[in-house]
Amino acid sequence: MRCSRTTKECLFAIVLLFINLPAPTLSQTKVLEGNIEIDDEVSAIPPEFLPGNKFEPGPERVDNSTWYRIPQWFSGQWTSDGEQQITKKNLVTGRSSRGKLRVEFPKFVFLGCVKDDEGTTWERAPLNRWRLTQYEGQNPIYSMFRSAEVQQPDAEHIAIKSVGMNLVVDRRTRKISKASQVEALQIYSRKSDSLMTLQNTSRAYDETGKAYQEKVATSEMEKVKDIDLDSLKLKYLRQAFQEYAKEHHHDQSR
Repeated sequence: MRCSRTTKECLFAIVLLFINLPAPTLSQTKVLEGNIEIDDEVSAIPPEFLPGNKFEPGPERVDNSTWYRIPQWFSGQWTSDGEQQITKKNLVTGRSSRGKLRVEFPKFVFLGCVKDDEGTTWERAPLNRWRLTQYEGQNPIYSMFRSAEVQQPDAEHIAIKSVGMNLVVDRRTRKISKASQVEALQIYSRKSDSLMTLQNTSRAYDETGKAYQEKVATSEMEKVKDIDLDSLKLKYLRQAFQEYAKEHHHDQSR
């Protein structure tokens, strides 16, 4: 898999990718840890993004992001072997399946690249920006996160809910061939100073906003080392956070 984004954003975007299934009947809203709900129905996809329309992603806006506080243990350079325990449920038929899947994660994922003057660590969620994922021999998939909600129910967990949209675009005609939405809840659980587990519960929705598939994937991530907050490579993130902090009246970053 090739991703036209940073390794951090690539991991964040993996939760958006789903196989399209037929339209379903609805199941009940599912309440998960941290009192965050995965909904059984969301708003319909805007008409301009429906199949048959020509798609152009347009210029990328690098400053259209939101930032959230994270615990110190969550910050660092992380890696994973990519093996996931997967449970899938078809919300049309009610059938479930379980198995293992190896996902091609980025080699390293960097989390918590900015710290403010009070010592609080921050992470960025890029919103309303199209991300391209290209699988060899297949049509490109454009993904966009539309919102992100973060909760930390206790010192050992952090929960991130995201809502996004996927568009499969024909390589030759540039017309949209498939459109779907995804709502995901990622729960990170600290196991030790260098190990955490990720439980990613997500639902896929059709063009009208009705849920048709649910997936739960669990995996482990290992911390390789801490972040070098003074690295020149992170200068653009520090500048982006300073703009965000000024606009939202937060303390400035290092």
